[in-house]
Amino acid sequence: MIASGSQATFQVIMNALFDQGLDRIAGNVPVFINMPQGLIMEQLAEILPADRCVLEILEDVVFRDDLLDRLAQLRAAGYRLALDDFVYREDKDPILEMVDIVKLDVLALKPAGLVEPVKRIRRHKVGLLAEKIETQSEFQFCRDLGFDYFQGYFLSRPEILPGKRTPVDLATLIMVLEKCRDPQVDVQAIANLISPNAALSYRLLQYANSAFHNRRVEIMSVDEAVVFLGTEFVCRIATLFLLAGLTARPSYCLLIALQRALVCELLSSAAPAFDKGELYLVGLLSALDILLGQPLDEVISPLPLAQEVKSAIITRGGPLGGILSAAIAHQEGDWQKVAGTGLPLHDVNQAYWQAVPRIEEFHALLDR
Repeated sequence: MIASGSQATFQVIMNALFDQGLDRIAGNVPVFINMPQGLIMEQLAEILPADRCVLEILEDVVFRDDLLDRLAQLRAAGYRLALDDFVYREDKDPILEMVDIVKLDVLALKPAGLVEPVKRIRRHKVGLLAEKIETQSEFQFCRDLGFDYFQGYFLSRPEILPGKRTPVDLATLIMVLEKCRDPQVDVQAIANLISPNAALSYRLLQYANSAFHNRRVEIMSVDEAVVFLGTEFVCRIATLFLLAGLTARPSYCLLIALQRALVCELLSSAAPAFDKGELYLVGLLSALDILLGQPLDEVISPLPLAQEVKSAIITRGGPLGGILSAAIAHQEGDWQKVAGTGLPLHDVNQAYWQAVPRIEEFHALLDR
């Protein structure tokens, strides 16, 4: 029998993998999946495609003879195995002969504590993965030490670079948002805001005429594009490009902002006193430190925003701040923090998967 916690975890993973598809989740890179001892022994791993998945054996697994036999069976079936949060001891050498990747916790061991374990583990034909890398110096140290793979917030959170940017982009952003959220606004007013920005106009027309929409007649003007795409969508794309200033900043920075915005919006039932537009704005603007390379409070404080919105972004205060905290924790894969916000993990997961198709559309556009 599988413990209820493991069963719930497994069901979430399976729903995500098979409802959404591995290609959508991870492209062509391998997916690492935590496998508690109960799931390994219940022979449920075979549901997963061996060529796409690496099975992570958790640190609390007890390596009894029956489990070792089971791991040998999985390897014979073509599965790659990884040891998570591994702490080296000589009596674990036989286990190292059975796995493909060993993950060492940089945060727990500290750089100086990695040298000896790496030296001993290197006697075996395994890949070394450094996890929980949080700084450039840790990354450089691990790379010089010979690690093959790397994980951590240093890599998943874009580095904030010092610098200043004129407030014109942000002022225009707020104007576009206000116009698009006004139910009485006309197309011409929005088009007039967008048209002076040649790069934004070009991208808007490019998207309106893309293969996503299978149009036979080409859209030739910003006005037509606004009518065709709708003000809500135009609001989103204009916001993203204005936030980035249409610079060479990597597209994944924009996608971080977009994911937060959409997940916050889709969790609107958790804050019924606020409309979806406010939730979207909170999620989007929470990534300004990444997009502009400035501290978040310095960027947000001068903006003409409601106090509830500012508080949510800067201090995670109020109902909006709770939703934003859940969206960011989910983005970082910190399920305990999601639970700490009081929002059900199921609801946050569902919001993310509902957002995926829209994130994909923007990703395709940004990569053009």
